[in-house]
Amino acid sequence: MDSKIGAIILLFVGIIVVLAILPTIADNTTLMTTKSVISRETTTIPRNTTGGINSSYVITVAQAPVAGDWQYVGGTRDCGLGILNVTTNNGTLCVANTDYVWIPVNGTLRFYETGRINNTGSNTSFVSYDYCDDAYVGDQAAGTVTGLIIVFAALGLFGFVIYYFWKEIGDWS
Repeated sequence: MDSKIGAIILLFVGIIVVLAILPTIADNTTLMTTKSVISRETTTIPRNTTGGINSSYVITVAQAPVAGDWQYVGGTRDCGLGILNVTTNNGTLCVANTDYVWIPVNGTLRFYETGRINNTGSNTSFVSYDYCDDAYVGDQAAGTVTGLIIVFAALGLFGFVIYYFWKEIGDWS
């Protein structure tokens, strides 16, 4: 009887350990299979001496890859930045190729002199984009296999706990 109580305690401790480990595995798997998102990164709209937009000024976002990084387009594993949106400080949504140009190769942004940009009342704009974390797996097939890690980890950990539980309990009679 004592071994059965010990086995039940072992089962519950094992389940708690599994539930503690799985979220970490899932978080790392998500980093490997999903692009990370930056929401509302603050940038400064370049102005010239007359108050208009200095359209020759290039803004580089914080997560822009540099030559030598694997994410840099032209490298062996390309993973360009994807623009989600650009808004002015008053919430006006800017229009791509009209108000700004986004260059995903190197993560640069260049504003044009338009009414939407000039009427902001401030030099602040917000850029939202996605990028590839260093752990990101760019290959689609490898990403699919990586996504299965959490499934096999869960099955393996729960199988381990059940096996040892059943080994201890054996026959319930």
